[in-house]
Amino acid sequence: MKNLHAQCNLRKEALSQVTWLPIKFASLGQIVRLYDGSEWSDNWRVDAVYTVMESSDVNEHSRGYKKHHYTTDAVRDKDGRWLTPGSR
Repeated sequence: MKNLHAQCNLRKEALSQVTWLPIKFASLGQIVRLYDGSEWSDNWRVDAVYTVMESSDVNEHSRGYKKHHYTTDAVRDKDGRWLTPGSR
């Protein structure tokens, strides 16, 4: 059986976000916890389930998205100055 992920809309109080979840967690009403790379956030409810893709394809798209934004987005440094992609 293939490893699958589903794109889901999650809600927590007044917050909402779209993310990819492993298919076993992607069912309406399911309560999940998310990890943002530094800490866990509990009590997110699955409000909608959209596209289903193989996990390897989701990971590939995610890497492409991060690379695109790293090379195109301006960000602020620790002192609040704008950094463009060429100045990082």
